[in-house]
Parts: sequence; structure tokens; C-alpha cells
Amino acid sequence: MLKLKTILAVAITVAILLLIGGPKAVGGEATTVPTAIASSTPATSTPPTVQELVKKYATKYNVSSVRMMETIRCENRDLNPKLQSGMRYKFSDPKRGIRIGDRERSFGLVQIHLPDHPEITYEQATNAEFSIEFMAKKFAQGRQGEWYCY
Repeated sequence: MLKLKTILAVAITVAILLLIGGPKAVGGEATTVPTAIASSTPATSTPPTVQELVKKYATKYNVSSVRMMETIRCENRDLNPKLQSGMRYKFSDPKRGIRIGDRERSFGLVQIHLPDHPEITYEQATNAEFSIEFMAKKFAQGRQGEWYCY
């Protein structure tokens, strides 16, 4: 497969060179094909997986990646970074915008409860890297109890 990609990249490069008239001297320098076109590797990279992020931040904060992953899997079985908790509030707290019967406002891979963390936005809570680092910091502070599944 790699050989086929390399052959394809060379063929594309040759075709482009033929289209632009081959290497021509322009101001004393030869024209070149942009690296992204000539390269046999894609210009884009894939984002890190949940497991890779957990390992990265567990190592950074010296906490158990296994316990983090177990907690995340329990809180968010499908590893959906946009997930909102399906739980319903059984109490009201108007100061925090919580009303009995409303759907709990916990979001993301690690289910950050926004009323308890007003400094965190929905966008942050649903960002995989932010939320996993948030969890690792909390674990390092001994605050694993913030997660029902811990």
C-alpha cells in the first residue's frame, strides 16, 4: 500500500511539473512543486485518541491512567465528547440554575458538571483534551470523588 502511495505521489508530481512546463529558471532559481503535493505522506494529522490523551495527562500529573480510563468509560460509555448526562436533578438550587426535574448539566468525556464549575464553558467541557487534563488535575489533587463512577 505504501508503495502504491509513493508511486501515486511521484505520478502527481510529474503531472504537475508537465503542467507548469517543468523546472524553469525564474530569477536564477528553479521552480519547485510545493512540499505538500510532492510528499507521499498526507499533510494532515489525526487527532490523538482518548487513550493517548489519558496517558499523556496521567503521566504529566502522575496519576493512574487505568483509573482515569475506567472512570471515563463508566461516565461516558461511548466516549462521546459532546455527551450530556441523562440524569435528572432531584433538587432545586436557583442560585446555580438547577431546577428539580431538569436534565443534569454535566457534559463531555469526563462529565464536567458546569454548575459546580462556572469558570468552565460548555466548549471547554466538550473538548477532549481540556476535559481529560481537567480530570487528571483533579485526580492529582485527590478529588476523584467528584466523579460518581470513581
